[in-house]
Amino acid sequence: MYNTEEQIEFVLEGFNFKKMQIVLEALFLSEGKTRMDVPSLKELREIGKTCLEKADEKNGIFEYGMFEAIKEGEIFELRFVVEKSNPLSHLFD
Repeated sequence: MYNTEEQIEFVLEGFNFKKMQIVLEALFLSEGKTRMDVPSLKELREIGKTCLEKADEKNGIFEYGMFEAIKEGEIFELRFVVEKSNPLSHLFD
């Protein structure tokens, strides 16, 4: 079995940060921002790693910006979430 650091690195290696950067650029430009506002690939990777580490600490889900990091059992997952809706979430607060 892989240790936590190895698993996080494996998830990061499999994540398409370039695709995320392209989508972010399109979103930012549509909002009147510039390409300079889009994080670099290195910055996106660092944020993704931090999110995965926070999910490990919480042993659950950690969200930051458009990142969603999940640890379920011993399995890690990293997501890029553009839109999310749960109109009934207030019922569970």
